[in-house]
Amino acid sequence: MKRSLIPFLAGVVLSCTQASAQTQEFKEQIVKEYALKKNATSSTLAIYNINGSINVEGYAGDKVVLEVAKTISGKTK
Repeated sequence: MKRSLIPFLAGVVLSCTQASAQTQEFKEQIVKEYALKKNATSSTLAIYNINGSINVEGYAGDKVVLEVAKTISGKTK
């Protein structure tokens, strides 16, 4: 009786343990361009960011180029 009880209990214990959570990740690249009007000094572009960093680079052009690298990650069961 004891010999059959030990494998049974081991099976119950192993089936009750949770599998480790896997990480899922979603990535998206977005590029948009906005043309500036003649009076570019009075133009304003507002960017509302939830999480992460924003890098601004200047260049000699008449457009604003917005490049977004969006990454969403989370754990699943």
